Amino acid sequence: METKWIEVIGNTNVPIGAVAVHGNSVPIVVAYFDDLDGNRDGRVSMGEKVAGFLAKGVGLGGALSGSGVLAVVMAARHEPDIVVDTDFISGVFSQTYSEWSRRTILDAAYGVYFKPLMGLAAGQIAGNLTGNAIKAFAIKKGMEAVAAAIIKPVLNAGA
Repeated sequence: METKWIEVIGNTNVPIGAVAVHGNSVPIVVAYFDDLDGNRDGRVSMGEKVAGFLAKGVGLGGALSGSGVLAVVMAARHEPDIVVDTDFISGVFSQTYSEWSRRTILDAAYGVYFKPLMGLAAGQIAGNLTGNAIKAFAIKKGMEAVAAAIIKPVLNAGA
């Protein structure tokens, strides 16, 4: 059985990715652009890098991760060659969208609920350990990193 590649056109009539169709399954979805490339022009500008950095800083890194493939999947659901003869909607589309939304919700929950509490607790502990502001900052950031390394896998395993 032969694999057929179908190019996916975005809403600006520009190709944004491709989907491989093998029999009645869709094993591969490829985006032609980076996740940080907001305007999909093929290059990540300094403004897009800064916006991506700030989004990750406020807990929205999950929304950016995989957004290129998600855009291709969302546009591909309007392609009759892909949808009619394959299990695209029940398989690839639903799986890709549910993984992206789960990751986005968990990152937002972490950023809104857990990260501020960890920062507050770590700041109090670091302030009690040392009177030096630079040492306290280093201790606080180290404690936040350890707490994040413990909490993030627990959040991801629960979903």
